[in-house]
Amino acid sequence: MSGKKLKKRTPAVKINKWESKAAYINTLKSVDTKDIYAKYLEIKEDNEDNPLFYFDVATYLFQKKQGTEGLRVISNLAELELENTEVLRTLGRKLFELHFYDEALAIFKEVLEIRP
Repeated sequence: MSGKKLKKRTPAVKINKWESKAAYINTLKSVDTKDIYAKYLEIKEDNEDNPLFYFDVATYLFQKKQGTEGLRVISNLAELELENTEVLRTLGRKLFELHFYDEALAIFKEVLEIRP
């Protein structure tokens, strides 16, 4: 080597902010923050069979600092997908990610009861 010092590089992982491209999220973005939950209720019927709808809307509500409403939205998913262990596991992970540890634990216990 010619006497040059090598620069130390620190490994880094960049995590991009979640950004759904779904039409229903664009609909929610079109209203004032205080009206997001009311708009969700209006469009829910058209999307009620889509588990991703609940995850996306809840995540968006949490980003807008509306945690109570976000938890209400994601809780609807548990009621709709009572026997779908994959959806319930994903719900448990999402609740854990959002720091609702007790709720996540309850979901994981439910999964174990369905699929021991």
